Amino acid sequence: MKKYSKYFILFALAAILAACTTNDPDTPAPEEPETEQEVDKQEPETPEETDEDATDPEETETVEFDEQIEETIEIEGMENPITLNLYDKPDAPFLTYVPNEFLTEEASGGEGESYIFYTNYEGEKNEDINLEIYFFADHITEEPSLDDEDSTFATRLEGMEEVPVEEKWHDWSISEYYSEDRSNHALLGEHEGQYFVMVINSTPLYSEGFIPRVDKIINHFYWTDTNEYLVQE
Repeated sequence: MKKYSKYFILFALAAILAACTTNDPDTPAPEEPETEQEVDKQEPETPEETDEDATDPEETETVEFDEQIEETIEIEGMENPITLNLYDKPDAPFLTYVPNEFLTEEASGGEGESYIFYTNYEGEKNEDINLEIYFFADHITEEPSLDDEDSTFATRLEGMEEVPVEEKWHDWSISEYYSEDRSNHALLGEHEGQYFVMVINSTPLYSEGFIPRVDKIINHFYWTDTNEYLVQE
C-alpha cells in the first residue's frame, strides 16, 4: 500500500509542475502575423504622369467656325439683326466675322500688310468709311509713334491725338487715338512681337451704324497661330 501511495504522490507532483509550466504568465504568447492587415492599409500607388501622358487643353481643343452666323447690333436704342460672314484668308494671321454689307480687300508692301473692310450698303461701296487692320513688317521692332511724322503709322493716323488711358476702348491696346470729332479711332496693339494697328475711318453721319458693325469684327477677331481671341472676356 505504501508503494502505491508513493507512486500516487509522484504522479500528483508531476501533474502540478506541468500545470504551472503551461500557465506561466512570463511566457509570451505567440504573435499573429500582421502582414495581411498591413497590406490592407496600404494605398494603391498612383503612376507618375509622363510628358507623353500630359496634354495641354489648348493644344487639343479645336474651335470650329461656321461660315455664317446671325447676331444683333444696337442702333438708336433698337436691336437690329445682322448677318456675319466668316473671313478666313490663308495668308492672314487671323480670322473674324464681317457684316455681309461689307467688302474686303487686302494689300501688301515693304512696310507691312493691310486688310481693309469697306461699307457696301445697298451695294454701294464707300471707300471713306472703312476699318483697316494694318500689320507692320517684322523688321519694325520699335513701338510706332506719332512723333515720327513721316512714318506709315503717323500717315495713317493723320489728324488724330492719343486717347487718355481711362477712355480706351480695349484693354489689349497699347495706345489709342481719335480725331477731333471722335469719328475716327485707332488702336495700336502687339502680337508675338509684331505690331499692328486698327484704324476706323468714319464720319459723324455714319458712325452710329458703322461702329457697332466694326465692334463685331474686333470682338470676333481670332489669332490663328496662338488659337486665342484678341478680346478676352
